[in-house]
Amino acid sequence: MELVVAGAVALCVLGFNQLFGLYTLIKYIKGLFNMDYIIGELYFFITYTDDNLLYPKIYSVVHIGKNLDDEDDEELWYFQDAQIYNEIGAYPDFDKKDSDTGEVDIYSFRELDLEHVKTPKTLYDELEECFSRRNQ
Repeated sequence: MELVVAGAVALCVLGFNQLFGLYTLIKYIKGLFNMDYIIGELYFFITYTDDNLLYPKIYSVVHIGKNLDDEDDEELWYFQDAQIYNEIGAYPDFDKKDSDTGEVDIYSFRELDLEHVKTPKTLYDELEECFSRRNQ
């Protein structure tokens, strides 16, 4: 509701073209901080191998919960490597003897770092932006 009211006010002040840009920016920012991650759902962790964000590196991960460690001094979202999750189950309920190495990749993210964790749709959008940068 507040987005509709803000949009109406902005339309009067900014005009349609500037409003559309503002709306797109607000939608993007809200998407960055959408912390409604579903346990057991597949997500993608993306990093880049260069400073110009031209060469992405993508990890498939599964959300396994929030604040799993009693020693966490801030809110942390936890994700597990998707292959291991599929093979032996979710940490900490799996049996390590079923793993080839006994090691499991667990990633934890602070709220500000969640921008690197993507849904299939936001990963697609991120890759489109990357390819656009590469074609400049």
